[in-house]
Amino acid sequence: MYTNQRQTQDTKELRRIGGRWLKERRESAGLSQRQLAEILGVEYYTFISQIETGHGRIPPDRYETWANAIGLSLSDFVREILRYYDPVTFAILFGDASASTGMAGSALSTENRQLREQVRELHRLLGKKTMELEQARDRLSLASPAPGDAAEGGRGRRRGGRAGARQGDPEPATAAPSAGGNAAGD
Repeated sequence: MYTNQRQTQDTKELRRIGGRWLKERRESAGLSQRQLAEILGVEYYTFISQIETGHGRIPPDRYETWANAIGLSLSDFVREILRYYDPVTFAILFGDASASTGMAGSALSTENRQLREQVRELHRLLGKKTMELEQARDRLSLASPAPGDAAEGGRGRRRGGRAGARQGDPEPATAAPSAGGNAAGD
């Protein structure tokens, strides 16, 4: 389909991105590769793996079967798969000029945008969970006094124990004087 080296690289990259999209759709449909292969009437589930890694293409006469299997309308499925398999036709049909000039540009920028959104969401969730953890630690430290705090009247070290020691470290043993000498061991 495409002749120069850059277009070949773009085509391979688009297939990989398209394969990831198909994998996401399969997983969101709750199907394993083996289950999808059975639904599609494919003898070897490794064919699904090849498609999902960008090492193969779905034959156009199988688009409808795939769309039904992963729960998409035929038109939505074909529109999305054309973005990866035939970006020039996609641009002609759907008016995305960047796909015909940069081949992988449109799909790459779409994937990049989606990944940035996912990263932002993960950062938000991480911050939220970190704050919840800190609040839980504070509540726990206020609810249960550390060992030794009662003997010290609740003052001093917040987490109990001796200065410089980690919580849970055993107390140091004190040397008792030996029977025949002083504490230095004479």
